[in-house]
Amino acid sequence: MVFNPQIHSFSLFAKSILGRMEKMRGGLKYEKGELLVLNYHSTPKKFITHFQEQVKFLAAHFDIIRPDQLPDFFNGTLKTEKCGLLFTFDDGLKNNLHAVEIMNGLNIKALFFVIPGFIEAPTTEQKKFYLRNIRPVVNPRIDDKEEDFTPMSWDELRLLCANGHAVGAHTLTHTLVAADSSDENSRIEVIGSKERIEQVLSLKTVSFCSINDTLQSVGKKEKELIASNYSFHFTTLPGLNKKNTDRLFIKRRNVECYWPTGAFYYAIGRSDLGRWEEKIKMYGDL
Repeated sequence: MVFNPQIHSFSLFAKSILGRMEKMRGGLKYEKGELLVLNYHSTPKKFITHFQEQVKFLAAHFDIIRPDQLPDFFNGTLKTEKCGLLFTFDDGLKNNLHAVEIMNGLNIKALFFVIPGFIEAPTTEQKKFYLRNIRPVVNPRIDDKEEDFTPMSWDELRLLCANGHAVGAHTLTHTLVAADSSDENSRIEVIGSKERIEQVLSLKTVSFCSINDTLQSVGKKEKELIASNYSFHFTTLPGLNKKNTDRLFIKRRNVECYWPTGAFYYAIGRSDLGRWEEKIKMYGDL
């Protein structure tokens, strides 16, 4: 996808140039034994062909793993010929079903982090919930359909799981701010989301994804709650994951289906990683 000033920011324009330069220099290559984890959010139908192009590029350059292979990756028993790659999606939007259709056609399985409070909000209130709790600022040139603001239903999630995809917890209401949260509220947001997913889907929930900025939504008490109740914690901090490392500190790269191709390259490249080292250390020291 080429740069479009109506939907792309100047920052994406700059990243697009840098990303293409990095790709030309061979900076998108990774070693086997590493795992790149991507996180998408909204996948509007109008941009789904761009998502398909991204997926095909990734399938050609990485060994895509399933969510149920995560334990094998972290304990070192998963053998890959290339760097591994895992798809994750935050918020559980209904328009993710367009992405699912593309992935199903390529036998790719993904991990979807959902918000029970969003799913169970009255139908007439779901869009308001999304704009209040999840994404207050929306570009109408990107998201403009009802499915761009509303969640997948429990039945749709149940079908995803039956087809080999996985569901994880993304807090109960997507409002967790560690500094402002009482012990009880943190417990409800971190553990209550897991309990509700397990109750409705009758599936063990082993993965948690912190919201917004991990350094803001997860403090020491939240970190302890996550460690006591989940096997995997997916953060908002970019970086590389290697076997036999901390599965409660999984680093992810944010990408979106509407991004220019160069910005997509930049997001999965190495050149941006250095500026995150201090924040990664801060979270590790909690």
